[in-house]
Amino acid sequence: MTILTTSTEPQGFKVIPNNFPPIVNLKVTDENTNVTVVQSLEPTYEWSTMILTGSFGLQEGHFYFMEVEYAHVAVYRGRVFCTDQTGEYNMTSGSFKSSNDVDNIIMI
Repeated sequence: MTILTTSTEPQGFKVIPNNFPPIVNLKVTDENTNVTVVQSLEPTYEWSTMILTGSFGLQEGHFYFMEVEYAHVAVYRGRVFCTDQTGEYNMTSGSFKSSNDVDNIIMI
């Protein structure tokens, strides 16, 4: 999952695509409102990693579905979460509960 901010300044993120085209269309769909925004971007490459940079206009606390396309074929799909929280962001903090129950008896 990619973490981005609400900033209107250009932000960059890395993905591992299944193709390395010179120009891509980035489709970002808000999962709350189902509104899709499409941008044409020129990626840069570092080894087998595609680096996309753009201004996205995201809303705090929203999840987004992201699809990178070239010639109407998806080269990458993923999710984005938007937060302005600084530092390392842990999306699962406090949601995992462990159990020490050892009453699992298996009879054969």
